[in-house]
Amino acid sequence: MKKTIISFFGLLALMLLQACNIETSDNGHLDGFWQLKQIDNLVDNTSVDKRYSSTSWSFQGKLVNLRSLETPVIVVGNFTHENGTLRLSPLYVEDRISEEGDHLIVAGDADYGLECLLPFGFSEVDEVFQVEVLTSSTMVLSSPARRLYFRKY
Repeated sequence: MKKTIISFFGLLALMLLQACNIETSDNGHLDGFWQLKQIDNLVDNTSVDKRYSSTSWSFQGKLVNLRSLETPVIVVGNFTHENGTLRLSPLYVEDRISEEGDHLIVAGDADYGLECLLPFGFSEVDEVFQVEVLTSSTMVLSSPARRLYFRKY
């Protein structure tokens, strides 16, 4: 009788664990909060110090969130990180107040275009970044026009 009860509860526990779907992230060092420290403009060889702007990119699962004290705009979206590249697309301006909801960022849009992404170091809406450095504390991304330096916090 005791073996039957133990077997029953063991089988029940196994079924419960089988029903659970634990989702994990395979992003490695990319997951977490990254502070944008500096933007180098590779076209005109200038730099912008962003250490005091509280501009951050955060990654979790397949989602990215961009925030900055320089702008009230919060950008959310998806990303892919593969073969040494990082692509953030599609991106949306978060709008939880209006009935319209979030707004897709589209090149050429007067209200929801590239202007929304400039504080975060973008030079075009659908930008693909090369991952030059990615460690547990440092990330450097580059595109043909920009190089972005981050620290993890």
